[in-house]
Amino acid sequence: MIKHAVFGATRKIREGWLAAGVTEKGLACLCLPQKTLREAQGIINERLALQSVHFNTAFTRVKKILDLIEGYFEGDVKHFPIPLDPANGSAFDRRVWEGASRIAYGEIKTYAWLGAMIGKPGSARAVGGALGRNPLPIVIPCHRIIKSDGSLGGFGAGLWWKRRLLDLEAQFR
Repeated sequence: MIKHAVFGATRKIREGWLAAGVTEKGLACLCLPQKTLREAQGIINERLALQSVHFNTAFTRVKKILDLIEGYFEGDVKHFPIPLDPANGSAFDRRVWEGASRIAYGEIKTYAWLGAMIGKPGSARAVGGALGRNPLPIVIPCHRIIKSDGSLGGFGAGLWWKRRLLDLEAQFR
């Protein structure tokens, strides 16, 4: 649970409304583009378990983050050199998220591979659960993890988004 001040910002891009929540330590949560501003802000509030985040597009740190995410969708940004402060998550979740963060743009790995990489072989299901709780999609690239049989597995925002992100990275690789 985030225990310090959180600021948020939203931006309309071609794909929909982006929203991000940022603490003084770094990016805490992010949502993939949504159809409406209200949906995007609601996801941020839910992920932070707060009634209301103060949204203001003037916050420089948040503006930079939204610039990077928009650049990702345009194929110009392939990594995110920003401090992170992921909302919530157990110690195991954070290990999984750190491991997933090491997977390069356009690269695909399996849940089993990620489990073994973080020193927990045989934990593919638990890895999938941790990725499902990822508060920073794209920045922590959980979409780059698939099942050992080559199928997509799951994705919190829906398999349509997972396929779209993988296709985007393949296009701009």
